[in-house]
Amino acid sequence: MTDIETKIREMIIEKYGSLKKFCEIIEMPWSTLDSILKRGIANSNITNVMKITKELGVDTENLASGIIINRSTKNMNAEGNPNIIAQNDSERRLLMLCRKVGGASEDEKEAIINQFESTIDVYLKAKGIIKE
Repeated sequence: MTDIETKIREMIIEKYGSLKKFCEIIEMPWSTLDSILKRGIANSNITNVMKITKELGVDTENLASGIIINRSTKNMNAEGNPNIIAQNDSERRLLMLCRKVGGASEDEKEAIINQFESTIDVYLKAKGIIKE
């Protein structure tokens, strides 16, 4: 069981009290859920994964990438405004990279952001897109 499966198990128990009760609600055999949590979500039937994520309110696409994001907040910015939506695959990849640092301290996040911004500035200057 990976961290993601452990977190999903913890979410289920916290919200529903037991895996068995959760299985009754989503109409899934307990053995199926147990297998999913042991073998890994990535190795599971998409229909079963979607039953789990729908009931928990978790974004299925991000879960497949190893990130647990509440569906209701996945497109919100830091102020809670739902206006940050990736416009293409490149932007989606950048957002996913940003979300990977979720567990870092604020100082670590700031250092990563500063490094990323510096890298972009160097690239844009080298291409002549921005001037110093």
